[in-house]
Amino acid sequence: MKSVAHNLTIRVFFISATFLLGTLALKAQDTLDNSHEQHYWLNGGVGVCSGSIPLSLGAILSYQTGTKLISIRYVYNTEFLRILGPEPDERIQDFGALYGIILKKTTKSLVSISGGISFVSVVRRGKPIYDGFRISEYEKLIYQTVGVALHGQFFWTPLSFFGLGVDIPVSLNKERSFIAVQYSLQVGILR
Repeated sequence: MKSVAHNLTIRVFFISATFLLGTLALKAQDTLDNSHEQHYWLNGGVGVCSGSIPLSLGAILSYQTGTKLISIRYVYNTEFLRILGPEPDERIQDFGALYGIILKKTTKSLVSISGGISFVSVVRRGKPIYDGFRISEYEKLIYQTVGVALHGQFFWTPLSFFGLGVDIPVSLNKERSFIAVQYSLQVGILR
């Protein structure tokens, strides 16, 4: 099963890389010249996460002034919703505050990268708890830590208020680091 999740992650990475290269190659008017521009938007997406926790959901709220970007994000990585199986589901929650730059912004695309700090909460399974015949659940182990948050946004923005793209949240921490690729919708004042 681990090789299936690994193969899926590799496929998603290559599809995302192809999309990102296409976004970078767009020949549209560069709009970064105006340092007084102020825009804001909300991204929401779903995708895959590295490791044994495959499902990733996320939201990031961003404010742009000139080429600078200030963002707050929430990422929720979890095992697939299961009807049968041991409890608790293993999961990672990441709340981050980030500062970044717009690398490329045209009338039809946006590429940015940000870094910052995040609060990370990890739920893992501990020792098994037997109900007499079988393992029905496990101890719930909760770990909390602070980590380094990184985030990439790659979007095609066909309308001034709507975009489609890829968010790449990364968390480096001592409990459970991850990288995720999320296919996202973007809404707000984009240009």
